[in-house]
Amino acid sequence: VAVPPPQMWDAAAQYFEEKDVRLPGGRYACAQALVAMRLPFLQDRSLGEVCHIVQLSLTYHRLLGYRDGQMVPFGQSVDCVR
Repeated sequence: VAVPPPQMWDAAAQYFEEKDVRLPGGRYACAQALVAMRLPFLQDRSLGEVCHIVQLSLTYHRLLGYRDGQMVPFGQSVDCVR
């Protein structure tokens, strides 16, 4: 899987900071939901690539986190609130 460019991460960070979005709690289901949303920063990415982006968004970039069994922007997550 190719490493997404910094511009993609910047666009994703901006999107998740501005939106109050709740996504399915599993990485695969979350990726499916994001693909279905047709977000410009995920354009032309395969479902597998979006799954990888979701994983990196949780563990490395901290753009997403968990709250009440769903994925939410990190600022709304249980980990951020701690």
